[in-house]
Amino acid sequence: TGPAAGIEVHKLTFTADSVLSLALSPSGKILAVGCDDGKAHLIDLASRDTLRTLEHGGAVTALAWSPDGAALAAAGGSDQGLTLWSAADGKARARVGGLAPVALAWSPDGKALAAWEAGDTVRLWATDGKEGRSWKARPGEDDRAFCYQLAWLDGKRLLTGLSTGEAVAFDVTTAKPELRINAHAGRVSALAVSARGL
Repeated sequence: TGPAAGIEVHKLTFTADSVLSLALSPSGKILAVGCDDGKAHLIDLASRDTLRTLEHGGAVTALAWSPDGAALAAAGGSDQGLTLWSAADGKARARVGGLAPVALAWSPDGKALAAWEAGDTVRLWATDGKEGRSWKARPGEDDRAFCYQLAWLDGKRLLTGLSTGEAVAFDVTTAKPELRINAHAGRVSALAVSARGL
């Protein structure tokens, strides 16, 4: 039964025209759904009830749970910003506008959030919204390289999935690329790292 047998397990319907982002909580019990109407819905997968609706103020283009499930990062909104939400009470811990982040990923220890902003900037944020290191990331000679996904290999290396078909890992302490993987001819639109890393 289930996905392996091609059987529909859950079907959720929203009033928004489009669902733009999804993120499953670390416990596997709550699904965060980002929509184009500016709302992020937290859904209990067992009951299919909406636990909480977060008002983001504009299209929610990216979502990421902290490793402990206590916080949810959401990107987008009318000011193209980044918001850190408390999962417990639905209150915004911090918000920074004008970033236009297109991909988000929490560090394994939950102390930093990586955001790739529209263009070529990678920026690290602390859990209180304070800005950390940032760098321009245009690997190779292709100035058109654009990032679609982020994933941490470990606490020091951040993997980026690019429009050029490459996956490039950066050392976040030096901001230098140290690993390149020629994934395929098309863009790398999804990344997943095993529990053992690389």
